[in-house]
Amino acid sequence: MPSLVAFLPLFLLCTSLPGLATPPLDKPEDPQVVYRADMLSPANLRLQGKFLPRGLDLSRPEQPPPDLSLYKHVFGSKTGTSRHDSAYVSTTKSLEFARQFLHTILGSRGFIYKIHTSPNFIDVESSLREFSMHPLEREVAALGGIHYEQVLSWIEFEEGIEQPEVLNPNYASRFDKASWGGAQVQLAGFPKNHAAWSRHPWKTFTSCRPSIKKMKRELCEPHMSATEFGLEYVADIFVHEVEMMNMEPAGNQVSTKTRTRGKRRRKGKKRTGAAKQRGKIKAKAKTRKSNKSNKVGKVKVAKLQTATDTKVSEGRTAASSKPSWWQEAVQTIAAAAAAIVPSKVLVASIQAGQMVESAGERLASFGIKELCKCATALGMVPEQLAMLDVYQVSELLSDIKDVATEEFIDGLECAEQEVLVMAA
Repeated sequence: MPSLVAFLPLFLLCTSLPGLATPPLDKPEDPQVVYRADMLSPANLRLQGKFLPRGLDLSRPEQPPPDLSLYKHVFGSKTGTSRHDSAYVSTTKSLEFARQFLHTILGSRGFIYKIHTSPNFIDVESSLREFSMHPLEREVAALGGIHYEQVLSWIEFEEGIEQPEVLNPNYASRFDKASWGGAQVQLAGFPKNHAAWSRHPWKTFTSCRPSIKKMKRELCEPHMSATEFGLEYVADIFVHEVEMMNMEPAGNQVSTKTRTRGKRRRKGKKRTGAAKQRGKIKAKAKTRKSNKSNKVGKVKVAKLQTATDTKVSEGRTAASSKPSWWQEAVQTIAAAAAAIVPSKVLVASIQAGQMVESAGERLASFGIKELCKCATALGMVPEQLAMLDVYQVSELLSDIKDVATEEFIDGLECAEQEVLVMAA
């Protein structure tokens, strides 16, 4: 196992690290702060905007879509680094491990960044448990990357000599109240027929059937791929952010519903009661489902591009009136969406000006699990998709906050006349 051999010296150096077995795996402690050793300077990080996963750094002309499997991310490559298609950025809960990594792997040169966690930070050990290959690393994997604004400070090492800690003048205080994602076992992404799928807690996310092999009692397979589970998790993050917004004190924050009403009045649209509005949305969702087999979507790329540009402009205007913490929610979701939606085929379709047909000619309605397929069929690039997601979902959730998440997802529409791609 090359990856284990590559990191063996680090294991030996960190065997005395404290707290490796203190919290239970079901409820791991929230570290609030994690660390990352990197050669990237703070100045270049600021220009880049964020720490990018290798699966998103666009360093390869034939780069495949990012992989959201935590298992594959931790397994890594033969050189001991993360895979070229990983959708995660590695951090650690241990400052001492970050130091040893810098001295052992980076040649005692570079920076150790102190980072505040957010919901896209996943605890690797409690998600993979007995199948975690490098438990002493105490890794926390950041889905979609890490924003420069959530870096608290950094320490530079010049030829092995540690320099004084420097505070990040651009740190955004809105991260102070953020918390990590903790254990997300559904993102494990074990290979097909892996033994873990038939064990707790991963079995919760599988379908099992009797095995024809004598040594196995049953064969379990996950309900969805790691990418699809990742999309659902991103949606959960967004719903949580909206709920937090509604919990803010009335004197400091106008409710989502009030802001939406004011916005629609300015547009000259009449607003009806919330209950009646929810009923209409449910009715429309049922109608779309019943007519799903009869709708055929055909969209020209040029027409789609015009509609997309219009929606992006509207999204920017709406986002500018949101409070500061809302901007962070937008950035987090946009990063995760960009990490999930492939772009290679989409850009090629736009450049060729081809006619794009909907997958299976049934693109009337879709859910979170179909976001990638829908985006590919429409030829939409990740950046535009992410901006549309945030704007449309924020508008829709204000009207149907009492509707179950599953119904909300099923009610989304990707139609031929009006491009409304909505997902977190």
